[in-house]
Amino acid sequence: MIHDVRRAHRAHRVRFGACLAGLGLATALLTGCGGEDHSAEVAPIADELRGQPGVAEVEGFYTPQQLKVAESYEVDVRMTEEATSAQACAVLPRFLTAAEATGVDSGIISVTLRHGGPEDVYPYRWMYSLGADDGEPAELEQICLSLQRLRALPDGVSVNARAEGSHTYARIDFPEESVEDLAEARTLVADLMEVEVEDLKKPEVTGFDLRVDLVPA
Repeated sequence: MIHDVRRAHRAHRVRFGACLAGLGLATALLTGCGGEDHSAEVAPIADELRGQPGVAEVEGFYTPQQLKVAESYEVDVRMTEEATSAQACAVLPRFLTAAEATGVDSGIISVTLRHGGPEDVYPYRWMYSLGADDGEPAELEQICLSLQRLRALPDGVSVNARAEGSHTYARIDFPEESVEDLAEARTLVADLMEVEVEDLKKPEVTGFDLRVDLVPA
């Protein structure tokens, strides 16, 4: 399972350096330079998302701070194939509220919202990853709703989106045999996004940085 935890690494790089300076390299190597364990505080986030309409499965993964490994808590939310766009995107404001309620540094907390079966592997049919500090609930929910339109793309196409701060990046991979060429792929995406093909690379129009690629079968 692929998760984007670079935010957590950036947020805790200074803390790790201070730990090394305070303990000395030899002691840090022996102790792992571990920080406070927040597993109990963040666990309720996954619990809050379970049982919501359209949610098939929720898993939470906590990694304590260690040598060269930043503390992180990642929540994987798998939606049912029948879940509506509104049901899927409603998960995000609930996640952000639950994350804030923990009192833990939001920079270590992230969520991946995805559609597909329990045995699916990355790249998923549709995936949107973001951190608890990547934006306001209404803004992220709106971006999610726009991305949900792309679920109507042909079978085999994968939509992989992630938020980083104020920017959202989306990559859409078409199997080469699913379209005649890249121009056809871009036209399909533009039609679903209700924008002109030439506007696909304009974040001010689509709401995010969008890339469309062809990949070998």
